[in-house]
Amino acid sequence: MRYSARSPEDIASTLVSQGIRELKERLASLEERAEELVQVARQIYRAGSRRTEVTPLLRIVSVGSTSLEETRRLYDSASKEILILSKAFEYYPEVADALRRAVERGVKVRVVLVDPELLPEESRAVQAEVLRRARAELGEGLEVRFFPEHLPLRGCIIDPGDDGKALFLVEEPGIPLFLREAAITTHYNLVNALALMFRLIWEKARPA
Repeated sequence: MRYSARSPEDIASTLVSQGIRELKERLASLEERAEELVQVARQIYRAGSRRTEVTPLLRIVSVGSTSLEETRRLYDSASKEILILSKAFEYYPEVADALRRAVERGVKVRVVLVDPELLPEESRAVQAEVLRRARAELGEGLEVRFFPEHLPLRGCIIDPGDDGKALFLVEEPGIPLFLREAAITTHYNLVNALALMFRLIWEKARPA
């Protein structure tokens, strides 16, 4: 038996041809599997696209600079009305610019405060000064009433009935400010429920 070695060029060409054939076989297999994947995934995609987007009920933020920034952002988004529940509205200087911009856009601002007779002397003085300044700066765009009980919630409700939003927190005596939390919601039903509570409180409150 006689044989002769093939040239390096022939061997290289054979290896390349074999590699190309294997790649073509793998590509054909992948294309076949890809088509199967598309058929299955398309059904899942169509089912998912029909789902209604769920609005989160609440988003929690810390009380302090974060809640104040969120409050200003809500005021700036208002187009019709801003409803505010507060004890003495002591944070007014922090949000005054946003409220002035809202009033300039024609937004009505209604505020319910705790009756000053229920406040300690220091808080009563703060409330009086805030009211003086707010009335001077917001003019006819502001309406204030006093509630004859301590308020169950504090915060604001923006444009209920439309694309409403709200930020609120509960009274927690003795808890430091930095340990407290506020909740923000854009859920239609919750915003409207808070607005209903505000209106009931408003009807019971007396003009300031």
